[in-house]
Amino acid sequence: MLSLQWGKMSFLKRFWRVFLCVIVFSALTGKAAQASEDFDASAQATYRVDLSGTTSVNHTISLKNKRHNIYATQYSMTIGTTRINHVWAKDGIGNLEPSIQTSPNASTIKVDFRDKVVGLGQILHFTIGYDDEDIASKVGRVWEINVPRPEDLTEFTSYTITLIVPKEFKAPVQITPEPQSVAVRSDGTHYIFTDENLKSRGVTALFGDKQVFDFDLRYALDNQGPISKSLEIALPPDTAYQRMVYDRISPPPQTIRMDTDGNWLATYIVRANQELEIHATGKALLYLTPQSWSNTASTNDTSINLEEYLKPEPPWQVDDEAIRSLAQQLKSPENIYSYVVKTLSYNYDRVKIGARRLGAKQALEQPDQATCMEFTDLFIALARSAGIPAREINGFAYTQNPTLRPLSLREDILHAWPEYYDQEKRSWIPVDPTWENTTQGIDYFSRFDLNHMVFVIHGNNAETPYPAGFYKIDNSEGKDIVITPDDEDPDLESKMLLTLKLPKNIIGGVQVSGLLKVTNVGGTALHQIPIRLESHGFDILTLPPQSLELLLPSTSTSIPIRLKNRDWLSNTAGELTITVGNEKSETQITFQPISGEIAKYTLALLVGAALAKASTRAGSLLLSLSRRRGAVRR
Repeated sequence: MLSLQWGKMSFLKRFWRVFLCVIVFSALTGKAAQASEDFDASAQATYRVDLSGTTSVNHTISLKNKRHNIYATQYSMTIGTTRINHVWAKDGIGNLEPSIQTSPNASTIKVDFRDKVVGLGQILHFTIGYDDEDIASKVGRVWEINVPRPEDLTEFTSYTITLIVPKEFKAPVQITPEPQSVAVRSDGTHYIFTDENLKSRGVTALFGDKQVFDFDLRYALDNQGPISKSLEIALPPDTAYQRMVYDRISPPPQTIRMDTDGNWLATYIVRANQELEIHATGKALLYLTPQSWSNTASTNDTSINLEEYLKPEPPWQVDDEAIRSLAQQLKSPENIYSYVVKTLSYNYDRVKIGARRLGAKQALEQPDQATCMEFTDLFIALARSAGIPAREINGFAYTQNPTLRPLSLREDILHAWPEYYDQEKRSWIPVDPTWENTTQGIDYFSRFDLNHMVFVIHGNNAETPYPAGFYKIDNSEGKDIVITPDDEDPDLESKMLLTLKLPKNIIGGVQVSGLLKVTNVGGTALHQIPIRLESHGFDILTLPPQSLELLLPSTSTSIPIRLKNRDWLSNTAGELTITVGNEKSETQITFQPISGEIAKYTLALLVGAALAKASTRAGSLLLSLSRRRGAVRR
């Protein structure tokens, strides 16, 4: 928020408020509207990012008098960051002495002008500058830049943002909105935005196509009962935007399965009166756009039952009258998102005490008591009530300023955000209304970032499975979640073990059944793995599926195989070649001829079977003729 104080020649003073701030936005007051009748305001904002991550910000502002007897005396600017320094200001006479006040997630800069510009059409030019540590951040291999826009550009005759980044950044993989112009100069690349293309939200830019995080997760299971129990933990899964690479899961689970939401649930047997600690380490790859490797319930699978994501759950009161009425008014995901961002206020005090989850209805009744759970719950309830499938994500969101981008689940410091299903794209779309609210204007709807790592998906159940960080036992010490950025790509090569159970010596003409066991011994889930069987010298009677849809790490699947050689009497050799993904297995098979005695016995059996079959047919024919004759006699 910017505040302007001015005076008349009689030195009577009034206050003017305009809202052209870098980060904090709100609606214009009546005094602001009155002030706009007295001044024309224009501004040029320059954000110069250096390789250390510091952004030098420069606001050059002009105030043109629309009356002959007024002049500006004071200006204040509120920005939604606490990490600013080297603040300076000057007007037409010289340097000014800015004062700075801070609040939990904002800083206010005030200046008193020395230059008293009086007269109709006269212009006061002044500049405010500072260094900001929150505009640009480098996490792992990715640079992210967020420059919010003024709330109401109609208060300014012109407004321009110039973003300057080092040449080392190369081209951004994502930048919104489209810049008015781009120029490569000696001091870096200049992206220029005017009030014409700053219509909805500010400038966001990402340099780097994917993010890599190292993770070390600890789970503690406790069985105080008198018999052994089978207990499950939730491992971070693959999603449309995330791929997991596990270096180690220790001890190994009994099994890993995927539920209908796409969660990976590992099963352990915990003995009576025993505790079990589990460590999972590896890397997570995060992407900006949905990836093609997966066709699971967590991505773009058209077979999922979307009706399940419209149902009410205890914190998502879809059928509440107030929620239903709002949903009918808002209708679209973007309208619902904007309403949640503007209606709720993040309450930092509730995070400190680990407050209980309020749910959507209570969040609507107490909008100033929200944490990330309330932002998420209200979005989901309104979306589902409007007929838009929606679900909750729990996980870790990497932040360098937890005041602006807070993490607030109660156990280890985690975060929650919603996803809605886009019917046209046939994909789940993540959004984060909490962080747009706490950063007061950074866009987390039309674009997402590479800092959100999914631990669990809550669609069919709002509480379970529990994410990493929630598996604790008494007297446990140390952090359960350690996430750090990494610059190195993980090994994504599929690793499988093929085991074929099939006799190598087979009697000719006899059908033989075998079993192909495929075991995923690597750290990644294997998606849509092609299978091919080739035979030489015999027939494959049972063809396997063309591909395995999904094989999770440390899991196996078995495929039945049936073979037969048509040549009974000759001694032949055949070869079976099995290819699963990149793995190939070749097996030599010998078909032994049927010996003389066995051949005679087999031939006698076949002849006997043929005669019996013929006799049965003859008997049936005689019976049929007898019945017909009886019918004629009647």
